[in-house]
Amino acid sequence: MGNAAWREDRYKENAAQAAQEFSYNEGPGITRADPKARTKPFRVRIRLDGYRSMTLCFDAENKTKALQYAQNRWPKAKCEVLL
Repeated sequence: MGNAAWREDRYKENAAQAAQEFSYNEGPGITRADPKARTKPFRVRIRLDGYRSMTLCFDAENKTKALQYAQNRWPKAKCEVLL
């Protein structure tokens, strides 16, 4: 097996593993607010083991919903709403 073919196979394996590890259902009410809902921005810190923490802004109805949207998108992460 040539070096290029080995790299391509390795890439496919890594892509499949990442898709399994980070799979989630998305859509209004699951990972984001309904477009017709009255929302305001909330900053959420997401921490995944082995990765640097991310701080993202979610438009949500309240703090609880913002935290729920983050946890639905990253189920294995530790999420917290920042003030």
